[in-house]
Amino acid sequence: MHFTTLFALACPLLATAHPLLKTRANTAAVSAVLRFAEVLEQLEKEFYTQALQKFQSADFTAAGFSVPDIAIQGFKDILEHESAHVTVLDQALADNGDKPISGCTFNFDPVLTDVATMAAVARVVEHVGVGAYLGGADILDDKTFLAAAATILTVEARHQSFLNIVSGATTVPQAFDVALSPPDVLSIAGAFVSGCDPAAELGLPPANPPLAITNTGVIAPGTRLEFSSPALNETSLAAASCQMLVGGQATSISLPVSECIVPEGIDGPVWIWLTNDSQPLAADIHIRASTNVIAGPTAAFLDTKTSALGALVRNGNGAGFNSSETISPSQAQDQLSSATLTETATETATATETATATASITEAPSAAVTVPAAANAGGAVPPIRVIGVGVIPA
Repeated sequence: MHFTTLFALACPLLATAHPLLKTRANTAAVSAVLRFAEVLEQLEKEFYTQALQKFQSADFTAAGFSVPDIAIQGFKDILEHESAHVTVLDQALADNGDKPISGCTFNFDPVLTDVATMAAVARVVEHVGVGAYLGGADILDDKTFLAAAATILTVEARHQSFLNIVSGATTVPQAFDVALSPPDVLSIAGAFVSGCDPAAELGLPPANPPLAITNTGVIAPGTRLEFSSPALNETSLAAASCQMLVGGQATSISLPVSECIVPEGIDGPVWIWLTNDSQPLAADIHIRASTNVIAGPTAAFLDTKTSALGALVRNGNGAGFNSSETISPSQAQDQLSSATLTETATETATATETATATASITEAPSAAVTVPAAANAGGAVPPIRVIGVGVIPA
Protein backbone atom coordinates (compact mmCIF):
# COMPACT_ATOMS: atom_id res chain seq x y z
CA MET A 1 0.00 0.00 0.00
CA HIS A 2 1.39 3.41 -0.94
CA PHE A 3 2.08 6.06 1.70
CA THR A 4 -0.48 8.42 0.18
CA THR A 5 -3.14 5.74 0.57
CA LEU A 6 -2.17 5.16 4.18
CA PHE A 7 -2.30 8.89 4.88
CA ALA A 8 -5.72 9.22 3.32
CA LEU A 9 -7.07 6.38 5.42
CA ALA A 10 -5.56 7.80 8.59
CA CYS A 11 -6.65 11.42 8.15
CA PRO A 12 -10.34 12.08 8.81
CA LEU A 13 -10.15 15.36 6.93
CA LEU A 14 -9.14 13.67 3.69
CA ALA A 15 -11.16 10.48 3.67
CA THR A 16 -14.75 9.41 4.11
CA ALA A 17 -13.78 6.64 6.54
CA HIS A 18 -13.33 7.64 10.15
CA PRO A 19 -13.16 5.85 13.52
CA LEU A 20 -16.78 6.65 14.42
CA LEU A 21 -18.40 5.41 11.20
CA LYS A 22 -21.32 3.04 11.71
CA THR A 23 -24.26 1.93 9.61
CA ARG A 24 -26.93 1.14 12.20
CA ALA A 25 -28.96 3.54 14.30
CA ASN A 26 -27.38 4.87 17.48
CA THR A 27 -28.81 4.14 20.89
CA ALA A 28 -29.91 7.13 22.97
CA ALA A 29 -26.79 6.77 25.10
CA VAL A 30 -24.45 6.82 22.10
CA SER A 31 -26.23 9.81 20.60
CA ALA A 32 -25.99 11.73 23.88
CA VAL A 33 -22.28 11.02 24.31
CA LEU A 34 -21.41 11.93 20.70
CA ARG A 35 -23.37 15.18 20.80
CA PHE A 36 -21.96 16.07 24.22
CA ALA A 37 -18.41 15.33 23.04
CA GLU A 38 -18.98 17.46 19.93
CA VAL A 39 -19.87 20.49 22.08
CA LEU A 40 -16.73 20.01 24.18
CA GLU A 41 -14.53 19.64 21.10
CA GLN A 42 -16.10 22.82 19.68
CA LEU A 43 -15.27 24.55 22.96
CA GLU A 44 -11.65 23.41 22.80
CA LYS A 45 -11.34 24.39 19.15
CA GLU A 46 -12.72 27.86 19.81
CA PHE A 47 -10.51 28.33 22.86
CA TYR A 48 -7.30 27.73 20.92
CA THR A 49 -8.57 29.66 17.89
CA GLN A 50 -9.29 32.73 19.98
CA ALA A 51 -6.04 32.39 21.93
CA LEU A 52 -3.83 32.14 18.84
CA GLN A 53 -5.66 35.03 17.19
CA LYS A 54 -4.99 37.24 20.18
CA PHE A 55 -1.49 36.34 21.33
CA GLN A 56 1.62 36.81 19.22
CA SER A 57 5.23 35.75 19.70
CA ALA A 58 6.01 38.88 21.75
CA ASP A 59 3.23 37.99 24.19
CA PHE A 60 4.76 34.56 24.79
CA THR A 61 8.17 36.16 25.29
CA ALA A 62 6.67 38.55 27.84
CA ALA A 63 5.19 35.54 29.65
CA GLY A 64 8.65 34.05 30.12
CA PHE A 65 9.11 31.89 27.02
CA SER A 66 12.58 32.70 25.70
CA VAL A 67 11.85 30.43 22.72
CA PRO A 68 8.17 31.27 22.11
CA ASP A 69 7.90 29.27 18.89
CA ILE A 70 8.04 26.03 20.88
CA ALA A 71 4.87 26.89 22.80
CA ILE A 72 3.13 28.48 19.83
CA GLN A 73 3.72 25.45 17.62
CA GLY A 74 2.35 23.21 20.34
CA PHE A 75 -0.82 25.26 20.65
CA LYS A 76 -1.23 25.23 16.87
CA ASP A 77 -0.88 21.45 16.82
CA ILE A 78 -3.53 21.11 19.52
CA LEU A 79 -5.89 23.38 17.56
CA GLU A 80 -5.41 21.16 14.50
CA HIS A 81 -6.26 18.08 16.54
CA GLU A 82 -9.37 19.63 18.09
CA SER A 83 -10.54 20.76 14.64
CA ALA A 84 -10.13 17.20 13.36
CA HIS A 85 -12.11 15.87 16.33
CA VAL A 86 -14.98 18.26 15.57
CA THR A 87 -14.97 17.22 11.92
CA VAL A 88 -15.06 13.51 12.77
CA LEU A 89 -17.80 13.88 15.38
CA ASP A 90 -19.94 16.00 13.05
CA GLN A 91 -19.55 13.41 10.31
CA ALA A 92 -20.26 10.55 12.70
CA LEU A 93 -23.50 12.19 13.77
CA ALA A 94 -24.51 12.80 10.16
CA ASP A 95 -23.60 9.25 9.13
CA ASN A 96 -25.88 7.90 11.81
CA GLY A 97 -28.82 10.21 11.17
CA ASP A 98 -28.11 12.62 14.01
CA LYS A 99 -26.92 16.22 14.29
CA PRO A 100 -24.88 18.38 16.67
CA ILE A 101 -26.41 20.68 19.26
CA SER A 102 -27.02 24.00 17.55
CA GLY A 103 -26.77 27.58 18.75
CA CYS A 104 -23.74 27.24 21.03
CA THR A 105 -21.33 30.17 21.15
CA PHE A 106 -18.11 30.36 23.14
CA ASN A 107 -16.52 33.38 24.78
CA PHE A 108 -13.13 33.17 26.46
CA ASP A 109 -12.40 36.88 26.81
CA PRO A 110 -12.29 36.74 30.64
CA VAL A 111 -9.43 34.21 30.60
CA LEU A 112 -7.51 35.51 27.59
CA THR A 113 -6.08 38.48 29.45
CA ASP A 114 -2.47 37.30 29.05
CA VAL A 115 -0.52 34.23 27.97
CA ALA A 116 0.09 32.99 31.52
CA THR A 117 -3.64 32.94 32.28
CA MET A 118 -4.43 31.39 28.92
CA ALA A 119 -1.90 28.59 29.44
CA ALA A 120 -3.26 27.88 32.93
CA VAL A 121 -6.82 27.68 31.62
CA ALA A 122 -5.65 25.45 28.76
CA ARG A 123 -4.47 22.92 31.35
CA VAL A 124 -7.94 22.91 32.89
CA VAL A 125 -9.62 22.62 29.49
CA GLU A 126 -7.57 19.56 28.51
CA HIS A 127 -7.95 17.88 31.89
CA VAL A 128 -11.70 18.43 31.68
CA GLY A 129 -11.62 16.88 28.21
CA VAL A 130 -9.87 13.76 29.44
CA GLY A 131 -12.21 13.48 32.42
CA ALA A 132 -15.24 13.91 30.15
CA TYR A 133 -14.20 11.08 27.81
CA LEU A 134 -13.53 8.82 30.79
CA GLY A 135 -16.95 9.68 32.18
CA GLY A 136 -18.55 9.08 28.80
CA ALA A 137 -17.14 5.57 28.81
CA ASP A 138 -19.48 4.80 31.73
CA ILE A 139 -22.47 5.89 29.63
CA LEU A 140 -21.62 4.35 26.25
CA ASP A 141 -23.31 1.02 25.61
CA ASP A 142 -21.67 0.30 22.25
CA LYS A 143 -18.17 -1.18 22.20
CA THR A 144 -17.45 0.13 18.71
CA PHE A 145 -18.03 3.70 19.77
CA LEU A 146 -16.24 3.11 23.05
CA ALA A 147 -13.09 2.03 21.22
CA ALA A 148 -13.38 4.90 18.75
CA ALA A 149 -13.80 7.48 21.52
CA ALA A 150 -10.68 6.09 23.15
CA THR A 151 -8.67 7.11 20.07
CA ILE A 152 -9.58 10.72 20.86
CA LEU A 153 -9.06 10.33 24.61
CA THR A 154 -5.43 9.28 24.18
CA VAL A 155 -4.69 12.39 22.11
CA GLU A 156 -6.35 14.65 24.69
CA ALA A 157 -4.07 13.06 27.29
CA ARG A 158 -1.03 13.96 25.17
CA HIS A 159 -2.27 17.54 25.13
CA GLN A 160 -2.33 17.34 28.92
CA SER A 161 1.34 16.38 28.98
CA PHE A 162 2.38 19.16 26.62
CA LEU A 163 0.56 21.78 28.68
CA ASN A 164 2.12 20.43 31.87
CA ILE A 165 5.53 20.91 30.27
CA VAL A 166 4.68 24.42 29.08
CA SER A 167 3.65 25.25 32.65
CA GLY A 168 6.98 24.01 34.01
CA ALA A 169 5.24 21.11 35.77
CA THR A 170 5.83 17.36 35.84
CA THR A 171 5.07 15.95 32.39
CA VAL A 172 2.91 13.08 33.71
CA PRO A 173 2.45 13.77 37.43
CA GLN A 174 0.06 10.93 38.24
CA ALA A 175 -0.40 7.35 37.07
CA PHE A 176 -4.20 7.69 36.77
CA ASP A 177 -6.74 10.32 35.66
CA VAL A 178 -10.13 11.14 37.18
CA ALA A 179 -13.40 10.55 35.34
CA LEU A 180 -15.96 13.38 35.33
CA SER A 181 -19.72 13.18 34.86
CA PRO A 182 -21.59 15.53 32.47
CA PRO A 183 -22.78 17.70 35.43
CA ASP A 184 -19.15 17.92 36.59
CA VAL A 185 -17.94 18.90 33.12
CA LEU A 186 -20.64 21.51 32.58
CA SER A 187 -19.92 23.00 36.00
CA ILE A 188 -16.58 24.15 34.55
CA ALA A 189 -17.26 24.43 30.81
CA GLY A 190 -20.62 26.12 31.23
CA ALA A 191 -18.97 29.42 32.11
CA PHE A 192 -17.79 29.77 28.51
CA VAL A 193 -20.90 28.51 26.69
CA SER A 194 -24.01 30.49 25.79
CA GLY A 195 -26.89 30.11 23.37
CA CYS A 196 -27.50 26.44 24.13
CA ASP A 197 -28.17 24.12 27.06
CA PRO A 198 -26.42 20.79 26.42
CA ALA A 199 -27.84 19.12 29.52
CA ALA A 200 -31.45 19.98 28.65
CA GLU A 201 -30.92 19.17 24.96
CA LEU A 202 -29.55 15.72 25.75
CA GLY A 203 -31.77 14.84 28.68
CA LEU A 204 -28.83 14.83 31.11
CA PRO A 205 -28.82 16.02 34.73
CA PRO A 206 -28.17 19.77 34.96
CA ALA A 207 -24.73 21.20 35.58
CA ASN A 208 -23.46 21.33 39.13
CA PRO A 209 -23.19 24.90 40.43
CA PRO A 210 -19.75 26.32 39.59
CA LEU A 211 -17.02 26.47 42.21
CA ALA A 212 -14.00 28.77 42.34
CA ILE A 213 -10.93 28.85 44.56
CA THR A 214 -10.44 32.42 45.75
CA ASN A 215 -6.94 32.14 47.20
CA THR A 216 -4.39 34.49 45.71
CA GLY A 217 -0.86 33.36 45.00
CA VAL A 218 0.51 29.83 44.66
CA ILE A 219 -1.49 26.94 46.07
CA ALA A 220 0.82 24.46 47.80
CA PRO A 221 0.76 21.88 50.58
CA GLY A 222 -0.33 23.62 53.76
CA THR A 223 -2.54 26.17 51.96
CA ARG A 224 -6.03 26.51 53.41
CA LEU A 225 -8.37 26.78 50.46
CA GLU A 226 -11.15 29.33 50.26
CA PHE A 227 -14.07 29.10 47.87
CA SER A 228 -16.87 31.01 46.22
CA SER A 229 -19.98 29.70 44.49
CA PRO A 230 -23.46 30.99 43.78
CA ALA A 231 -24.70 27.90 45.64
CA LEU A 232 -22.98 28.85 48.89
CA ASN A 233 -24.41 30.79 51.78
CA GLU A 234 -23.43 31.03 55.44
CA THR A 235 -25.56 28.04 56.40
CA SER A 236 -24.43 25.72 53.60
CA LEU A 237 -20.80 26.77 53.96
CA ALA A 238 -20.73 26.04 57.68
CA ALA A 239 -21.89 22.45 57.16
CA ALA A 240 -19.95 21.77 53.95
CA SER A 241 -17.04 19.44 53.36
CA CYS A 242 -14.39 19.82 50.71
CA GLN A 243 -13.63 16.68 48.75
CA MET A 244 -10.18 16.51 47.13
CA LEU A 245 -9.83 13.70 44.58
CA VAL A 246 -6.43 12.82 43.11
CA GLY A 247 -5.82 10.34 40.31
CA GLY A 248 -5.16 6.89 41.71
CA GLN A 249 -7.05 7.39 44.96
CA ALA A 250 -10.02 5.13 45.67
CA THR A 251 -11.89 7.97 47.38
CA SER A 252 -11.53 11.68 47.93
CA ILE A 253 -9.86 13.31 50.91
CA SER A 254 -12.81 14.67 52.90
CA LEU A 255 -12.27 17.67 55.19
CA PRO A 256 -14.50 20.28 56.80
CA VAL A 257 -14.54 23.26 54.46
CA SER A 258 -13.16 25.44 57.24
CA GLU A 259 -10.17 23.09 57.46
CA CYS A 260 -9.67 22.42 53.74
CA ILE A 261 -5.89 22.38 53.86
CA VAL A 262 -3.88 20.97 50.98
CA PRO A 263 -2.02 17.88 52.28
CA GLU A 264 1.58 16.96 51.63
CA GLY A 265 2.61 14.42 49.00
CA ILE A 266 0.44 15.56 46.07
CA ASP A 267 1.84 16.56 42.69
CA GLY A 268 -0.41 17.43 39.75
CA PRO A 269 -4.12 18.08 39.37
CA VAL A 270 -6.61 17.82 42.23
CA TRP A 271 -10.37 17.88 41.61
CA ILE A 272 -12.32 19.57 44.41
CA TRP A 273 -16.05 19.41 45.16
CA LEU A 274 -18.04 20.83 48.06
CA THR A 275 -20.63 18.47 49.54
CA ASN A 276 -23.21 18.76 52.30
CA ASP A 277 -21.84 15.73 54.13
CA SER A 278 -18.47 14.28 55.07
CA GLN A 279 -18.77 11.05 53.10
CA PRO A 280 -15.81 10.79 50.69
CA LEU A 281 -16.59 10.72 46.97
CA ALA A 282 -15.63 7.55 45.12
CA ALA A 283 -13.13 7.72 42.28
CA ASP A 284 -15.22 5.11 40.45
CA ILE A 285 -17.69 7.30 38.59
CA HIS A 286 -20.14 4.43 38.32
CA ILE A 287 -20.73 4.51 42.09
CA ARG A 288 -19.75 8.10 42.90
CA ALA A 289 -22.57 9.81 44.82
CA SER A 290 -23.63 13.12 43.29
CA THR A 291 -26.82 13.96 45.20
CA ASN A 292 -24.89 15.61 48.03
CA VAL A 293 -22.71 17.82 45.82
CA ILE A 294 -23.20 21.51 46.61
CA ALA A 295 -20.85 22.83 43.94
CA GLY A 296 -17.94 21.89 41.71
CA PRO A 297 -15.68 20.45 40.81
CA THR A 298 -12.91 22.93 40.35
CA ALA A 299 -9.31 22.05 39.54
CA ALA A 300 -6.16 22.96 41.41
CA PHE A 301 -2.72 22.16 40.04
CA LEU A 302 -0.18 21.43 42.75
CA ASP A 303 3.13 21.61 40.90
CA THR A 304 5.27 20.54 43.83
CA LYS A 305 8.03 18.94 41.76
CA THR A 306 10.40 20.78 39.46
CA SER A 307 10.65 19.81 35.81
CA ALA A 308 13.92 20.11 33.91
CA LEU A 309 12.03 19.63 30.64
CA GLY A 310 9.57 22.38 31.52
CA ALA A 311 12.41 24.74 32.42
CA LEU A 312 14.10 23.94 29.12
CA VAL A 313 10.96 24.69 27.10
CA ARG A 314 10.29 27.94 28.96
CA ASN A 315 13.84 29.20 29.29
CA GLY A 316 15.49 27.71 26.22
CA ASN A 317 18.59 27.01 28.28
CA GLY A 318 20.15 23.93 26.81
CA ALA A 319 23.44 24.04 28.69
CA GLY A 320 24.45 20.48 29.34
CA PHE A 321 21.37 19.13 27.63
CA ASN A 322 21.84 16.21 25.28
CA SER A 323 19.82 16.89 22.15
CA SER A 324 19.40 14.13 19.63
CA GLU A 325 18.84 13.69 15.93
CA THR A 326 17.29 10.62 14.35
CA ILE A 327 18.68 9.48 11.01
CA SER A 328 16.91 7.21 8.56
CA PRO A 329 17.68 3.52 8.08
CA SER A 330 19.27 4.24 4.69
CA GLN A 331 21.53 6.87 6.27
CA ALA A 332 22.35 4.41 9.00
CA GLN A 333 23.19 1.77 6.40
CA ASP A 334 25.49 4.23 4.62
CA GLN A 335 27.27 5.05 7.87
CA LEU A 336 27.58 1.43 8.83
CA SER A 337 28.81 0.48 5.37
CA SER A 338 31.31 3.32 5.39
CA ALA A 339 32.54 2.36 8.83
CA THR A 340 32.73 -1.31 7.83
CA LEU A 341 34.64 -0.55 4.63
CA THR A 342 37.05 1.72 6.50
CA GLU A 343 37.59 -0.89 9.19
CA THR A 344 37.93 -3.65 6.62
CA ALA A 345 40.41 -1.63 4.57
CA THR A 346 42.47 -0.98 7.68
CA GLU A 347 42.34 -4.64 8.67
CA THR A 348 43.21 -5.68 5.12
CA ALA A 349 46.16 -3.30 4.97
CA THR A 350 47.42 -4.55 8.32
CA ALA A 351 46.91 -8.16 7.25
CA THR A 352 48.75 -7.50 3.99
CA GLU A 353 51.68 -5.96 5.79
CA THR A 354 51.75 -8.86 8.24
CA ALA A 355 51.40 -11.44 5.47
CA THR A 356 54.19 -9.81 3.50
CA ALA A 357 56.44 -9.78 6.51
CA THR A 358 55.52 -13.38 7.34
CA ALA A 359 55.87 -14.57 3.73
CA SER A 360 59.41 -13.37 3.63
CA ILE A 361 60.13 -15.81 6.42
CA THR A 362 57.67 -18.74 6.07
CA GLU A 363 55.70 -18.04 2.86
CA ALA A 364 52.49 -19.24 4.67
CA PRO A 365 49.15 -18.38 2.97
CA SER A 366 47.10 -15.45 4.41
CA ALA A 367 43.59 -16.06 5.84
CA ALA A 368 40.48 -14.56 4.17
CA VAL A 369 38.82 -11.56 5.89
CA THR A 370 35.04 -11.91 6.57
CA VAL A 371 33.03 -8.65 6.43
CA PRO A 372 30.49 -8.54 9.31
CA ALA A 373 26.82 -8.07 8.34
CA ALA A 374 25.53 -4.53 8.95
CA ALA A 375 21.84 -5.46 9.21
CA ASN A 376 20.12 -7.14 12.11
CA ALA A 377 18.52 -10.55 11.97
CA GLY A 378 15.41 -9.15 10.31
CA GLY A 379 17.42 -7.51 7.57
CA ALA A 380 16.53 -3.97 8.73
CA VAL A 381 18.91 -1.42 10.20
CA PRO A 382 17.45 0.31 13.26
CA PRO A 383 17.70 4.12 13.53
CA ILE A 384 20.86 5.43 15.13
CA ARG A 385 20.66 8.16 17.74
CA VAL A 386 23.32 10.80 17.12
CA ILE A 387 23.89 12.51 20.43
CA GLY A 388 25.32 15.99 20.79
CA VAL A 389 25.32 18.88 23.22
CA GLY A 390 23.12 21.88 22.49
CA VAL A 391 19.63 23.31 22.59
CA ILE A 392 16.53 21.71 21.15
CA PRO A 393 16.84 21.93 17.36
CA ALA A 394 14.48 24.33 15.61
